[in-house]
Amino acid sequence: MHRSGTSALTRVLSLMGCALPRQLLVADPTNETGHWEPLQLVLLHERMLAEAGSRWDDWRTFDMAALPTERMRYYRDEIARILHEEYGDAPIIVVKDPRICRFVSFFSEAALSAGYEVRSVVMFRNPLEVCESLERRNGMAREQAALLWLRHVLDAERESRNAPRAIVDYDSLLSDWRGCLADLDSDLGIDWPVAIDKAAAQIDAFLAPEMRHHNHSAEALLLDPLLQGWIANALDVLTELARIADTSDGHAKLDAIHDGFENASPLLSGIQTHLNRVRGELQNVLTQRASEVDAISSRSNVRIAALQLEARRAKARMASLRRALSNVYESNSWKITAPARRLKQASTSCLPALHRVYRSLRLPLFLRRSLHRSLLVLSPRLYRAVIDLARKDTDGSPSGGFEDRRSQDMNMSMEHPPLFSVIIPIHDRTDLLREAIESVLRQSFRDLELILITDGSPPSTMSVVESYGALPNVRIFSFPKSSGNAVRGRNKGILEARGKYVSFLDSDDLATTDRLQITKDVFEKENCDVVYGAWRAILDGSRQVDGLVDGQLIVSPQCGVSELKETCVPCQSTVSVRKRVLDEFGYLKPRMQYREDHELWLRLAHFGARFRPTTSQLASLRLHSGNNELNFKPDDAHWKQLLESEYDRRGPRPRKIVYLVGNLNPSGGLLMVVRHAEIFMSFGHDVTIFNLAESGNLRDWLPACDVPVINFNEHTPDYHLSNIDLCIATYWMTVEVARELDAARKAYLVQSDERLFYTDASDKQRVAGTYWGDFDFIVVSEWIGNFLQREFGRNDWKLVPNGIDTKLFNNAVPRRNRDVFRVLIEGPLSVSWKGVADAYHAVADLPVEIWMVTSDIAPPDDWRVSKWFKSVDQATMAEIYNSCDVLVKLSRMESYCLPAMEAMACGCAVVIGAVDGEIEYLRPGENCILVDRGSRTQAKEAVERLKADRELLDRLVAGGLETAAGYSLHRTRDALADLMEEWLA
Repeated sequence: MHRSGTSALTRVLSLMGCALPRQLLVADPTNETGHWEPLQLVLLHERMLAEAGSRWDDWRTFDMAALPTERMRYYRDEIARILHEEYGDAPIIVVKDPRICRFVSFFSEAALSAGYEVRSVVMFRNPLEVCESLERRNGMAREQAALLWLRHVLDAERESRNAPRAIVDYDSLLSDWRGCLADLDSDLGIDWPVAIDKAAAQIDAFLAPEMRHHNHSAEALLLDPLLQGWIANALDVLTELARIADTSDGHAKLDAIHDGFENASPLLSGIQTHLNRVRGELQNVLTQRASEVDAISSRSNVRIAALQLEARRAKARMASLRRALSNVYESNSWKITAPARRLKQASTSCLPALHRVYRSLRLPLFLRRSLHRSLLVLSPRLYRAVIDLARKDTDGSPSGGFEDRRSQDMNMSMEHPPLFSVIIPIHDRTDLLREAIESVLRQSFRDLELILITDGSPPSTMSVVESYGALPNVRIFSFPKSSGNAVRGRNKGILEARGKYVSFLDSDDLATTDRLQITKDVFEKENCDVVYGAWRAILDGSRQVDGLVDGQLIVSPQCGVSELKETCVPCQSTVSVRKRVLDEFGYLKPRMQYREDHELWLRLAHFGARFRPTTSQLASLRLHSGNNELNFKPDDAHWKQLLESEYDRRGPRPRKIVYLVGNLNPSGGLLMVVRHAEIFMSFGHDVTIFNLAESGNLRDWLPACDVPVINFNEHTPDYHLSNIDLCIATYWMTVEVARELDAARKAYLVQSDERLFYTDASDKQRVAGTYWGDFDFIVVSEWIGNFLQREFGRNDWKLVPNGIDTKLFNNAVPRRNRDVFRVLIEGPLSVSWKGVADAYHAVADLPVEIWMVTSDIAPPDDWRVSKWFKSVDQATMAEIYNSCDVLVKLSRMESYCLPAMEAMACGCAVVIGAVDGEIEYLRPGENCILVDRGSRTQAKEAVERLKADRELLDRLVAGGLETAAGYSLHRTRDALADLMEEWLA
């Protein structure tokens, strides 16, 4: 029986000298130590069961007579042939496949015809443990697993009585394998080729305690209502036969259970069929509801994000109004007119009393009218105030006047750009980093912001950085992977800097308390562009520097182009630069992995920037064995030469690019967003992906991704959403959020006609509304641009064609075993139009091995799936394509279908359905078989043709490889380079 310890026993027997087959079923996460099964026999048995209307997890009666005589003869001959082929002339072989439990007599006949003597071992295990294991591995319902256990052990025990056999308890094997082998020797009459003492060390190492993942006592069965009765009784009898004696009395007890089980099987089968149908219907409902919930959740997340942005903008407008109001209050005109306002306030406060006196006078009507006209001419405002008093009860008076609110408004915190932006790039420091940060926060000059940029930092470093996140003058940005030096971090800091001056500090150095005050004074006095100063050396003894001792003060002299060509005069942790100069002449150059600051100073001087030193100490530098520069010093001549060739050319001016995505679930559309972002980053730009779903981890399936990802929520700092050069919406729902963001340019990456995703007319109309928006449009296929032009008059779209990473997806490792015909099905099960269920049912009855990759839910229990993968990373996906013969893809809507292209690149043939949309690279008959939209019948016929016709299969594989070679990411990169030159120059 499956999951009953047969793998463990087979490996022990092999260590005792029994031969294993040449081709083994490979180990996998469900059995990491190995299955030890003959691959060819397993596949043959699967085909035989399927042909007779059964399968490995079918507990109903299996009758070989369901097969025609010639087919039975064929399978008997094939078993004999495979035994000879796999085991050769080995004197003692071990054949393990739990499927044999269903046809022990038939397999024994085939083995005897091949010239083998047959000895049987019936292995059993506590059914509670088996049920839990099958539930965990296959998602199998407990009642099905229990019936499966009962069927296997009863059939195996009943059919193995007429030849030498042993009955083995898995518990006994693990607790006393030596005694177990002694019993096997006695029951089977085998002399082991290898002595126990010689194999003992390997067997002990193999039968480790961690092999057992489920452990229950026999008594636990009595407490489980599902397993009481037949199953508990069968376990008792098997335990008796294994540990006491293989007696006819035990056989009779098992026969009674077997007969009862057989009599009840039609009823049980009907009940299970009904349950399977109900379960399938429920699964369909759950799948549909899950899809609806995802759609509602996506819309809610996007709407929430839009409202949050709107609230942020309202808050910013309020702050702006308060600043303007504060300026009014502090102005001379407000102070000069204060007496007049007080007089007006006094007169206004007297109005109610005067109005009451006026009303008490009994004046003629003509006189009242004369007074009204005179008041209107003299003071219209006073006249309106009197009229208002006349229209309401004047006994009460309003509260909270204009002057009462003045002090409140004056005390509100005012946001304004700081004078200094201090930048600290960070990798892996903790205590020294904290000291560096504190040295900035303790500056005597307070008009500053501190920008911290982490670069692939470990959790200990991130903990230090995040502890400062709540401070209003600290801004934190993070890259997920280390770049190897500080260039990217410093450039990010310069890009985000709001200060007039940018100051640099390394994460292990210390700024003097008055550094910024001294620097400010020099800037204002000298009207210069770059200020630097003296520094004090801190040597801990781990690094020797010629001419320096601990505590020594080094004063940097005045420098210009000639001096800077010879040496790097300014010490970086003392330097401050006018931001305007950096924007004009460029930031640090990524090519300069070393001497990057030296090249920057020389370049600025070359283009006319004015340098001024101060003899005052501005920083303390730690010189130690962990300084990153030591990694580059051995090749200093190279970097000096590169500096001399670079300094007279302007540096990069990165642009801030933001992508908005609806979620981080694995998909071809999101993959291309990431690829675009990575290409922009390779051009030197700053790119961030904002996930509007608030949670998710892109690196679960793209572990190599280096693009910063921020899950957007109410706690996302405003500075991540400011200073945007290019904002790109990637799905129609994200357009609403893009509208709320302040960005110099906004674009919409359209990867399909997204109206096709919906059936409701109102949803289609909402999608269509986004195609009229005031955005630039990027499309991944020409047909998308054509429909935008045809239906929405968009003539300005830019084509950035999709491509695949051919370094990852390729046919470098050819298909390993062409004797196993393997079909791959890929896609989310919860999205009906992806056609995953159609693809499965098209091949479910074929004698093929089925692998499935889904991004959401597991396949139903009754699906015949040999291997199921969920949300695998890209490298694993490439291996899966390479391990399969055919990808069957029956989506009803696609705009590009990256999986089909990836499969082609890996040497996997493609059977694909016609779609709403267009897949531009398909050439039916040359690189794929194209079937009608959603046609299971045609897909089945196509797979049967490919399985039978190796020439056709090889021709499609060759055509697919040729096609994929022309669709690499180089095309995407070239198109984005053109786009960048036009949009971001």
